[in-house]
Amino acid sequence: MKPSCRLCLLVWVLAISPVACTAARQGTTVSLPSGSPMQRVTVLSYNTLHGLEPSGLTVRPGETNEARQARLHLQFEQLALARPELILLQ
Repeated sequence: MKPSCRLCLLVWVLAISPVACTAARQGTTVSLPSGSPMQRVTVLSYNTLHGLEPSGLTVRPGETNEARQARLHLQFEQLALARPELILLQ
């Protein structure tokens, strides 16, 4: 396509766009909401500490088994107290 034809096409598209958008808007109707509001949903996003120490290509435990069990127990207690309906864990 010649550069002059491209310019003519661009000018035509820019000129017709406002008319086309106005025509599309005039045909739409906006209705008021009906019914009852949606129920509230509680969401909890939680970044868990995994207790591992990455070093290069390997991963090794960074805490004792007892410390890990205590940490997990505390995390589960806290999540249960929050009582979210949806939990996102990282």
